[in-house]
Amino acid sequence: MIKAMALLALLAGMAAAGVKYVAVVETDVDASSGASDELKPAEVREITAELRRQATENLPRDKYSVMTSETVQSMGGAVLEECAEENCIIILGSKIGADYIVRGSIGKFQTRFTLKIEMYETDNGTLVATSEPVRTSNLEELLDKATSASANMFRKFAGTQNVSAATTLQTKTESEVVVHKSESITNKKRKHDYYLAPKYQFGRHPFLGGVNLEGGVVWGKGAFVGIDAGIGDWVEGKDDRVINQQIEGGASINFGNTYNFGDSLQLVYGGSAGIWFMTESYFSASDYNYSEYLSFVGPFVKLRWKFVELTYRGLLGYIYHSLDNGSEGNISWTHQLMIGLYFATNKRVR
Repeated sequence: MIKAMALLALLAGMAAAGVKYVAVVETDVDASSGASDELKPAEVREITAELRRQATENLPRDKYSVMTSETVQSMGGAVLEECAEENCIIILGSKIGADYIVRGSIGKFQTRFTLKIEMYETDNGTLVATSEPVRTSNLEELLDKATSASANMFRKFAGTQNVSAATTLQTKTESEVVVHKSESITNKKRKHDYYLAPKYQFGRHPFLGGVNLEGGVVWGKGAFVGIDAGIGDWVEGKDDRVINQQIEGGASINFGNTYNFGDSLQLVYGGSAGIWFMTESYFSASDYNYSEYLSFVGPFVKLRWKFVELTYRGLLGYIYHSLDNGSEGNISWTHQLMIGLYFATNKRVR
């Protein structure tokens, strides 16, 4: 009794200072979905503890105080945790002195666990924040995704509250506030991710390989532009008198877009334009030289899995052949295949 009175006094003092109280209650498990058959009570408590930890780390401490599990229990948490209905949670939450109630709910859909996290205001029962969907078939991954989803939810909630408070405290006229907001949106810089992709290229002849280096920038929701250059060399000794040497290289500019499949695989597609060349020389009793130059446009497709990138590019253009005994040109379609690594300043989901 004395302990409860002391807690109430402490809460009253901090309420006077404008601090809001957040209670993270026990995570609910939907028994009808079959989730409870695979979750132990200790695992559920661990998820609840992680939600409480993320609330502590991501809500500003000068504005929000996250109630400890002991505080929630001592002020009626045991009853609170038996509440299945949202209204019941809100009513009992207000009784323990919480301004906000946070609760996770775990269910199961076919073979995958689902988790939703919601935050309610106890004064009027308003849902003020909810997490992004969490779905996984792995219990260990469920905890990791709960960490990320709850952290994002608390940060987003704190940000919206800051904006609301700043608007309330404005002493400028309504027109000045509108101008201020417009300027903030106009001056907001779009995030750019710079990337680098060194690759080994297989040329238009199976035996010819080389090094290709591509660099560029990704912006917006995944559009990008890149510039790449590559060169390869192949030398073969036919016998004591004949040597065949081939050199291939070129450069191009690439434009495209991206599409994500899950968390690991990313498809990149677009078009290229550039110049490619190949020279071939035979050194023997009578030397022979052959060159061709290709100005091309063509499509390309990339598959990026984590750090690995596989690229196919078709080269469609006009090839100019330079021979010892004359020159000629024609339209040609050839192919390139490259495999390598992918690095970026801020890795997007792949």
